[in-house]
Amino acid sequence: MKILLFEYITGGGLIDHTLPSSLVNEGKIMLNAIANDFGRISNVDVYAFRDYRLGSNTTPDHEIAIKPGRTHTEEIELLFKDIDAVLIIAPETNDILTSLCEEYSNYTFTLLNSTVDAIRLTSNKLDTYQYLLESDVVQIPTYHQGEINEIRANKYVMKPIYGVGCENLFIARNHDDVVNKLEKLGYENFIIQPFLTGIHASICLLCWDGESHILSVNEQCIKEEQDTLVLKGCRVNAFDKSRFEPFCKNLIQAFPGLRGYIGVDILITENEIILVELNPRITTSYVGLRDALGINPAKLMLECFNQKKLISFEATKSNCITVNIENDRAA
Repeated sequence: MKILLFEYITGGGLIDHTLPSSLVNEGKIMLNAIANDFGRISNVDVYAFRDYRLGSNTTPDHEIAIKPGRTHTEEIELLFKDIDAVLIIAPETNDILTSLCEEYSNYTFTLLNSTVDAIRLTSNKLDTYQYLLESDVVQIPTYHQGEINEIRANKYVMKPIYGVGCENLFIARNHDDVVNKLEKLGYENFIIQPFLTGIHASICLLCWDGESHILSVNEQCIKEEQDTLVLKGCRVNAFDKSRFEPFCKNLIQAFPGLRGYIGVDILITENEIILVELNPRITTSYVGLRDALGINPAKLMLECFNQKKLISFEATKSNCITVNIENDRAA
């Protein structure tokens, strides 16, 4: 079986743009982890795109360099008859992940991502919030920037409707600070939320059409720096999963198109688990899963798509693994 991994940042998605070193580092970490896991599956050959400006990566079995004048679309056109499955790892920013999955959803290979409709909905933070209002999922009150006069808080969070991690996230100290920052930024697609305190955490999920199994619940090391939040790293498998099972069941039942690996950012308070955002893609926490649980999450994901159902598993370890992020952006 031949599997192509298309990590957008390192795989030629920015072939006509300057490569941001911080995002390249993050992309490499995720790509190497999942390429390593797929490579451990018998009879699986791993292919990966590589931006020609980056050094050769020995983790995938085969590399395909994306060079000037070529695009990932052209390369996939050449490969698709020989490829059995493709996993797209891309940011939600500017609807990139949705667009790529839509573009490749009609090819003969299996796309190891959620359905396009599910990705489109969960990539939009405002639509996700409004969609879940009638559910039992606790959320942070969320407003479009045009509704700024309807929200009052001691402190605010501002972030793009389509965004990834802490990218373009800003902290505002009061109502006037929000207004001033919006005017200075000149952006039109921001959401505003009250700044809530609690433990920053994330959940790694294995999903299939409304059902899910928790892989791990992770503590995020997030620091406030210069009016923004910065993810420094995470402790994978830091919390017992049982407390979070009802929350995940209610959340994933609402999105029957979520499939494979899904990341969920949450805030843990004394009495509540609060949804921050859904990430319909591989996230940084994935990097620590195999060492934390003693299982191969890529194999579980592939089995879900092969059998078209949620696969059960038994962890053989229960370790807490620290993943350090050496840059100021992570997903």
